[in-house]
Amino acid sequence: MKGRQVTLSLGAVYVSDLKEVSIKQLLCDADEALYRAKNKGRNTIECECYDDIDNEGLEPCEDGRAGTESHSKPHHVT
Repeated sequence: MKGRQVTLSLGAVYVSDLKEVSIKQLLCDADEALYRAKNKGRNTIECECYDDIDNEGLEPCEDGRAGTESHSKPHHVT
């Protein structure tokens, strides 16, 4: 792949207790996160989080497209 540029759009789901949500729902949430990432452009990661996580210390990427947002359960981390 010499001379070719590779980009990545990624959708992910984070949950610490699988009893909290069904596998089917996790797959649906990951799929939605992937399409949010694709709609935002190249090299973007979107994550659905079913736990309260500490976003302190997370910074946007150099291009400014990825940052963090917290919402009620599940919440998006971009």
